[in-house]
Amino acid sequence: MSLQSELFKGDQRLGACLHVDASHVTPGTVREFVAKIQKALFILDGAVIDPSEQGRYGPSTANAVLTYKKKRKIINYSYQTQADNIVGKMTIASLDNELNQVRVVPVNPRWRDQVVRTGQQRRREFPGHFSLAFGISTGAPSVVPIGSPTTFDLGELPISKKPEMPPLSPLEIKVDGVSPDPTPNTFFDWEVRVVFDESTTTLGKAGTVFNDGFTVQHVLGGSFFFIWPWIRGGDLTIQVQGQLRGGTVEATFIAKIVGTDPDIGDVRAALGDDTMRRIANVESGFHQFETDPGTGRIVPKFNFKQNAQGQKIRGDGGVGICQITRKNPLAEDVWDWKANVKSGKTIFGAARGAAAGFLGQHAQNGQFVNSLGLANAEAIRREAIQNFNGGHFWQWNPVANRWDASPPNNYVDLVLNHSP
Repeated sequence: MSLQSELFKGDQRLGACLHVDASHVTPGTVREFVAKIQKALFILDGAVIDPSEQGRYGPSTANAVLTYKKKRKIINYSYQTQADNIVGKMTIASLDNELNQVRVVPVNPRWRDQVVRTGQQRRREFPGHFSLAFGISTGAPSVVPIGSPTTFDLGELPISKKPEMPPLSPLEIKVDGVSPDPTPNTFFDWEVRVVFDESTTTLGKAGTVFNDGFTVQHVLGGSFFFIWPWIRGGDLTIQVQGQLRGGTVEATFIAKIVGTDPDIGDVRAALGDDTMRRIANVESGFHQFETDPGTGRIVPKFNFKQNAQGQKIRGDGGVGICQITRKNPLAEDVWDWKANVKSGKTIFGAARGAAAGFLGQHAQNGQFVNSLGLANAEAIRREAIQNFNGGHFWQWNPVANRWDASPPNNYVDLVLNHSP
């Protein structure tokens, strides 16, 4: 058996103390490993040790050891009837074990037992950390990782129909393993990040990864209040690190944020325009999300093509209710159905303007004479619908001196024949 805590492991002298009676640490000892014992007593019990004793086993250190052992009834009954002020096998083992038990945990009992893994701390530095009053000499860093950082799985968290992000705020935590509870007087740094790789879905655009996050530093106490700055889905990671009486404690919370389809009535109302409603019906059936045909998970609704075998394969990256297609996709179009609708309306508005300008090149007495005998408004409408999908509905015929209907596909007919 060896010492496992970040503070003690690898220290040969303290390792000997764990196994050899002659290596007990006694009053009067002056060495760097004494500073580590002092650090442990400070972390676990808030021991007040005379600064002049750093690295020296003086009276205040001996008193702190005795207090620690009395509280825990550390007595070798084979030859003792009461605790003493010496650090021996039982004491160093107890200190090491308690250091390893210190961890940040969620207050919510539903999450508390959802432990995924524990591991070594990442020794991550946040800028501007406050200084601690109790310093340690060379060989025992002034700030060391305490215990093992724990990862808790919060499960699947849905974006609401409105849409709104999952109501995680406030996220409540506490520090386990230290008495009295230091959480109310501990400063914590928080990092929140949501990552979504479209290539993890069957039809998403390969090479498109959204990685959004924010940090909040120097939060006093275990309540983390925050406001989501955007609507995002994917893999959520929340990391928290606190400075605790000379050491750092750390935990990670993970979850998968998934979308929720809005009510179709709300989508129709947001689209407003009759033509936009018909377009959205053709593009997505008014759906922002769907069940992934490969994984069975709820994912954003992506465009697709069919191969020679009739199987769905990745399309051009179009996504959501309006199947917004951009060279550089926006996360808002993917996860926020209202943003997707807004983008669709903006694109169609630009298409209307472009259609009027296109047809206006050959206006005759203000009229866009055409092969279907349509009034200007309807001629513009068809050109704009085709423009939304790509290409022109009309082609100028200089011989007949009119616009001839010559669409590249049946998209306009599909739109006009779908219900709004």
